[in-house]
Amino acid sequence: MGIRTFIAVDLDSSLKGKVVDLQSRLEKSTDYVLKLVEPENLHITLKFLGDVNEGRLEKVFYTVKETLSGINSFRIMLRGVGAFPSIRRPEVIWIGLGEGAENLIKIMTALETSLARIGFPREKREPVPHLTIARVKKPSKNGISSFLESLADMEIGFMEVSDVKVKSSTLTPSGPIYKDLKVIPLV
Repeated sequence: MGIRTFIAVDLDSSLKGKVVDLQSRLEKSTDYVLKLVEPENLHITLKFLGDVNEGRLEKVFYTVKETLSGINSFRIMLRGVGAFPSIRRPEVIWIGLGEGAENLIKIMTALETSLARIGFPREKREPVPHLTIARVKKPSKNGISSFLESLADMEIGFMEVSDVKVKSSTLTPSGPIYKDLKVIPLV
């Protein structure tokens, strides 16, 4: 069994307070049972790799580093709240991106291509960069959609994307534990 691995951009610490406040408001606005993402686990997933054999990790690190070479750091705006599969039937609640989203989409697309060359399956869906803030464990009769719709244009703030991380995820009964395996700085 390998190491459960993904590639991500961590949420800047300067925005964590705002996101935690939003999570608190979200929890108070509904009788849905939600599992909030812990502040230290907030990130934007660029590519989920699944279980990777330890011997293959160096190849992953090299491929990600090569893919990102020459890419400058850039700003992104965390903006708008949404849900998958939809606001009417939320299972995953997230914060979207405004400015800078196209840069992350380019990186996600480039990673898809380069990692497919070394045997990782491509995503079937188009990339939608987002920051997951909660998962719905149990819906209720009282909907949450009107509250989510009221946050569709909410601006959380800007952050600098100055590195990309290859991370491991260890699943535990109390939630996942993430660890940085490799930090790849942008130019």
